[in-house]
Amino acid sequence: MQEPATFNIHATAHVPGNLVLTLVPPADMDLSGCAIRAACQGSGVCGRILKCSAISPDNCITINFPGLPSGWAFYDVFLAFPSGAEFPLLKGEMDIAPRVTPADPQRRQEWHATATMPAAETGRVEITLGQGPRGPQGETGARGPVGPQGSQGETGERGPVGPQGPQGAPGEKGDPGDVNPAGSYNWTQPQTYDAMINANGGINIPLAVGAQTDAAAVPRLYAAGMAGVTDIYTQHTYLDTGNITTTGTAATTAVIPGQFSVTRVPANTHSTVIHPFIGPAGQWNYSSFAGFSIPYQLTSSGKFSIGIGRGYKTVRRDLSLDSYSIIPGNDLAYNLGEILDITFDGLRDTTLNGYRLRVREIYWSGSAGGWMVKTTTSFIPASHNEPVPYTVNKIIYHQCAPHLYNFEDYGAADGVLWVLTGNGNPQQLWKIATVRGVTTFETGVGFSSIVSDVPGITDGSVALSVGSAERTNYQPGNVNPVYYALEAIASNAIETESTANFMDINEPFES
Repeated sequence: MQEPATFNIHATAHVPGNLVLTLVPPADMDLSGCAIRAACQGSGVCGRILKCSAISPDNCITINFPGLPSGWAFYDVFLAFPSGAEFPLLKGEMDIAPRVTPADPQRRQEWHATATMPAAETGRVEITLGQGPRGPQGETGARGPVGPQGSQGETGERGPVGPQGPQGAPGEKGDPGDVNPAGSYNWTQPQTYDAMINANGGINIPLAVGAQTDAAAVPRLYAAGMAGVTDIYTQHTYLDTGNITTTGTAATTAVIPGQFSVTRVPANTHSTVIHPFIGPAGQWNYSSFAGFSIPYQLTSSGKFSIGIGRGYKTVRRDLSLDSYSIIPGNDLAYNLGEILDITFDGLRDTTLNGYRLRVREIYWSGSAGGWMVKTTTSFIPASHNEPVPYTVNKIIYHQCAPHLYNFEDYGAADGVLWVLTGNGNPQQLWKIATVRGVTTFETGVGFSSIVSDVPGITDGSVALSVGSAERTNYQPGNVNPVYYALEAIASNAIETESTANFMDINEPFES
C-alpha cells in the first residue's frame, strides 16, 4: 500500500486558510470520478471534516481550513475512488502561532503543494513543491509632527495633618523564612505559596482520635465523585448474543441474552467462536476510545484475537493456535489500526510454578514499509490449583493517551494489555504486554468483536464464557486516568519482547 507524504504547515491563529494541492498521478491512473476527503484535529478542538473542492481538469484541489486556536493541530488527506477504496495522500502537523491583534475577517492564508503519486503499490507520495502563506506587504506610513510641551502648573498648599489613630494589637511571631527541604516543621500559622506543592509521599490530615489518617483521609466525597465520573466516562458495550457464530459442532447458550453467553466445544473437536458487541457509538470521524474491559474465561488452552482502531480486518477460521486468526484487510493495505492476540497454552511450568502467555501485536511501520509483529511473552505465577486461563476473569486494554500520527517508527508504547485472574495469589492483575496504541482518527468504538480459537480436549468439553464489555472514553485533555490507576496496582509479568517483519501464518487446525 502506498504511503502518504508528510507536509507540515505553519499558520496564524484564528485565520482561515486554503491548501491548494496539485496531484501528479501515474500515466495509467484516471482521477475522473475521484474525490478528496480531509480532516483535522487540534489542541482543544474537536475533530472536523474539511471542505474540499472537486478535482479540476488539471488535477488541482482546494482544501479549506477553518481559523484554529494557537497551539498545534494535525490533518490527513485521502483520495477516494468511485469503488470506495482510499489512497492516503498527505498527513502533517500544523504549528499555529498566536495573534496579538484581532484577525482580519477578509484575510485567508494559503499554502501550495504538488504531490507526485507513486506508480508502484508500495511506493510513497512525494512532495515536489511546497509553499507557505504569503501576505501583502503594507506601506510605511509617514511620521507625524511632535506637539508642543505644555506649561507646568503651580504647586498647591499642603493640607493639615489629621489625628493619629490608636495603636493596633501586636501580631504573633511568624515562622522562619528560610526552609530546609530536608527538615521537619510544625507550622503554627497559615502558609501561602505562589507555586505548586508536590506531596508525592502523601499528606497527613489530623482527624478525630481513632480516625484513619494519611491516604485514607482523602476527602470521601471527592473520591466517591471521581469514581462516579469514571463510571460516566465508561460506555457499556453489550454482547450481541443473537449473532454469535461458531464452527464445527460447538454450541452457544445465551445464559443472559445481551449480557452473557457460554460456548461448549465437544471433545476431540475445534471451534472458532466470534462474539460481536453492540451499543451506542457516539463519535464521527474522530473517536475518544481509550480502552476496554471484557469478561472472558476459557477452561482450557486457546487464543483470543481482537482488532482495534482504523482499517478493515480479515477474520479467518479453524486455524492452528500459531496462525493469525485476524490479519490486516484489503490485501494487507496500510492503515492506522492494529491487531492483538493472546495465546494461552494451558501448560504449567512445574519448575517455575506458573503459566506463560504469548501476545502478538500486528502494526504498520512506515520506516519498514510494511506490517510488523511485536511478540511478548509473560509469566503468571500460579499453583496447580490455579490453572490459567481457567482462572482468568477479564482481558483489559487501556491507553494513556491517543497515539500520535507518526507511524514511521513504533514510537512510544501508549497501550497496555492486562489479564485479571481470580485465585489465592496476593496479586490478581497482570501486565502481559505493552503495545503501540491507536489514534483518534476513524477509530470508531475501538473494537466491534472478538475471535476465539478453542481446541477441544480428549476428555470432556471446553467452555468459553464471555460477558458484556466496557469501553472507556478519554477524560478532558485526552487523558485516561484508568490507565494510570491500573499501572499503579498491576504486577509486571512481561519476560521477553521481540519484533520482526509480519510473515503470515495460515495453517489449518489439525486434531
